[in-house]
Amino acid sequence: MPHKIQAVEFCASVAQRQSNCFVNSRSSVQIRPLALGMNVLLLALASAFFVGMSNVLIRKSLDATSRTQAILISLSTSAAILWILNIALGKFTSILVPAAALFLLVGLVGPGIGRTLNIISLKRIGVSRTIPITGAAPFFATIWAILFLGEEYSSVIFVGMALIIFGIFVLTRRKENGVRVFDKKDLLFPLAAAFCFGSSIALTKKAISILDDPYIGVGLSTTAALFIVSAYILFSGRMKTLNFTREQIKFPILAGCAAAASFFLNFTSLQAGDVSVVAPVFSTFPLFGVFLSHFFLKEQITGRTWLGAAIIVAGIAVIQVF
Repeated sequence: MPHKIQAVEFCASVAQRQSNCFVNSRSSVQIRPLALGMNVLLLALASAFFVGMSNVLIRKSLDATSRTQAILISLSTSAAILWILNIALGKFTSILVPAAALFLLVGLVGPGIGRTLNIISLKRIGVSRTIPITGAAPFFATIWAILFLGEEYSSVIFVGMALIIFGIFVLTRRKENGVRVFDKKDLLFPLAAAFCFGSSIALTKKAISILDDPYIGVGLSTTAALFIVSAYILFSGRMKTLNFTREQIKFPILAGCAAAASFFLNFTSLQAGDVSVVAPVFSTFPLFGVFLSHFFLKEQITGRTWLGAAIIVAGIAVIQVF
């Protein structure tokens, strides 16, 4: 009889251990995706923060230099930092891999052509119209990811994306003094810029899936972007206006350091997460730009700013929680 009791107790203990293992395995399955999603969210938010910081530093530099010169110096600084890092880590030989060409395409399409179109748009239709339209970049990125990368999607993602884009519109919309007359065809410039920015995000995800190295990827992309911006300056006749004094290069160099951090964090977030999650969260950089402008440029934060910020945060919460 005692033997039977011991056998029953032994079987019960084994069953309990198996049950605990099952529960623990289910918990780990549920917790790991949540933890991974949170890491991707934080990486994308950190990237957006550094973009906001870079933009504020660029704006700060405009007291002494032009926007195009500031962007040229900023990109040159970013490229130099990233290539020094690649050489130090012994990754320079990776540029010989055929897949590296995709990263060059990323730089040409997004930071290169997209940023050039953005510069033209700012001059033709103004900041208050350009930023809300280019804020549609996550929409294009998500469509590309669904159609060509096979990413799963849900209506919740689009709800969160819509909230973020609308929040950016509320946040950046400003009343302009007087009546600004512009050709409606000029609206194609910010729309094309948004398309390029969104396409570059999807291309980055594809490139990383082939060559899983954000270091070399961001180095190549930044170099390609620098080539496009340099070509724009050269062929637009702005080369003669360049003047590199200490006051003119100080803030653009700092902006380049912030941009380099942003590029790397963005690539890393895309390495770990889906485009449909990373792109909308990354697009919140105007939110950080506005608040950083308050501290560094002494710009006023209005009720409209707080409303836009609340809508953007709600959009991020929808994407992350649901």
